[in-house]
Amino acid sequence: MKKKMSSNPALKRKKGPRAVRAWFSTGCTLLNLAISDKLNGGLPAGRITHIYGLQSTTKSVLALEPLGAAQRMGGKAYYDDVESALNETWLKINGVTLDHDPFTEKEPLDGNFGLRNTETIEKLFDVTIPKILKEIEKRPELVDRSCYSVDSLTALPCKEELEKGLEAGTYGGDRPKKFGIGYRKRLREIAKKGLCVVVIDQLRDKFSKMSYGEQMTYSGGKAIGFYAYVQIHLKKGKIIENKNGKKIGVIINFIIAKNKAGQPYREGSFRFLFKYGIDDIASNIDFIKKNKDMSDEDKEAIRSEIENKYAKALRVAEKSGRKASVGKVKKEIFVEFNKRIKQEQAKGWYSFRGHKTKSLDEMIAYIEENNLEEKLRKEVYRIWKLMDEELTRKPKTRS
Repeated sequence: MKKKMSSNPALKRKKGPRAVRAWFSTGCTLLNLAISDKLNGGLPAGRITHIYGLQSTTKSVLALEPLGAAQRMGGKAYYDDVESALNETWLKINGVTLDHDPFTEKEPLDGNFGLRNTETIEKLFDVTIPKILKEIEKRPELVDRSCYSVDSLTALPCKEELEKGLEAGTYGGDRPKKFGIGYRKRLREIAKKGLCVVVIDQLRDKFSKMSYGEQMTYSGGKAIGFYAYVQIHLKKGKIIENKNGKKIGVIINFIIAKNKAGQPYREGSFRFLFKYGIDDIASNIDFIKKNKDMSDEDKEAIRSEIENKYAKALRVAEKSGRKASVGKVKKEIFVEFNKRIKQEQAKGWYSFRGHKTKSLDEMIAYIEENNLEEKLRKEVYRIWKLMDEELTRKPKTRS
């Protein structure tokens, strides 16, 4: 006799610990899409995200933005200030709220922000992470809603370095081993509690450079590359200047070096302003300008103009009865048409929902004044999906 399934939702089978059940926004629509293929995506809960790059490539910014996202979801933000370089201004710029002064006051039991200052690799995996996981276990509302950022792995020494001092020798081989053991110990528990872990690494030159292959590496060792769910490589691009020539920001290029949440090796860029943070609106406008196709009406107008220009030459070629002559004229029409399309797209016009301007600042003001931020993000998503369409293949036939 078959047993009836219980109607009690609490007794129903829950999703396994390996399913990504929540996403934490990076503050950049294009980066969220590149990682998760979701408009409201970002960094995955219950997984480790590894962010690396040279200095001044907004690594710390991308470690703070998901913390604010966690708080807005009703969860808790944990920040491990290994480098002792955090200040309250950067927390506020990147959307992190404080319910107490983390630098002077004791953390409340039901607080939404926790500041940590881990001293060694051993303490990171045997003390700090277990305490955070234990707190999440005691507060079920934090499951799949909490984010922990470590800034940075490069600054974390191992126990021997602190105890024996510099004269005792180097510990370059010990650090990667201990990272590898630590990730293996905590990986499954992190997934079960849905804790989003963000770790930062600084790139450095390899000790023994070769004439081939990558000339730089990150100091945390190769273990993080094996256990990270997502790896983001950040590179500094062009400096942004205002009308007076003052440097106000920088364009950051990103590459998704590893991605188990979606397609790897995607690339993109976003604008970062020093006193503002990630400028998602300007980045989205740039993306639309670069990738949005011209309207059919504009294309037809250009096509008609070019065809009228070559009408006489085409008639002469057709009367000659030679296919090569007709083909040559049609090729000239095709080449000029594509050339004109590229010229029109490169003229520098920004357009969105019928509004057209040559100034990026004017377009940003138009979008903010009319509360079109969400519609702008949806338009970016629409264009992204069109660009990301893949060749449809039949299912594999296996013997």
